[in-house]
Formats: sequence, structure tokens, C-alpha cells
Amino acid sequence: MQVGAYENPNNFGRVCKKHFEKLDKLENLKLEDNLTRFNLFSGIPTYTQAIIKRDEARQLDPRDAFVTIYFKGQRMLISKEILKVLVN
Repeated sequence: MQVGAYENPNNFGRVCKKHFEKLDKLENLKLEDNLTRFNLFSGIPTYTQAIIKRDEARQLDPRDAFVTIYFKGQRMLISKEILKVLVN
């Protein structure tokens, strides 16, 4: 569950971190595009549980939380095509 992405990770702020850490373990990950992503990491086993966690995270600022998955070691956003497979 990604809850923020910043060029300057300090912009996420301590207050944001404290709020999100109440929901789950918060990790930061810097990728090739030099953005640091802040993710809630709990190994959520189902899409339905991920949506519930996303909705909890969207109650906090910033409110742009969304679900990401790792497939064969690669981080991906959930597309409509992937969602069809997950739900069936």
C-alpha cells in the first residue's frame, strides 16, 4: 500500500509517519526515478483486505493511498486486467 512518493523524503514529515505507523509498519523505498515511496507493509493476503487497508489509510493525510503488488519480484500497480484475475 503506497501512501506517499516524494523527491525529498523529508516532505513526508514526522507527523505523517506517526499517523501511518499506527496502521502498519511503514517502509520507504527509493526507486530508479529517485522518488522515495512510503509504503505500508504487512503482506496483505487478499485484494479485499488490501482495499480495506487502503480505505483506512485514505482517512489520513496525504489521502492518496493506493494498492501495489509484487509479482515475480517486480512492483506493479493493479490494472483492470490484473484485478480481473485476482477477483476470479
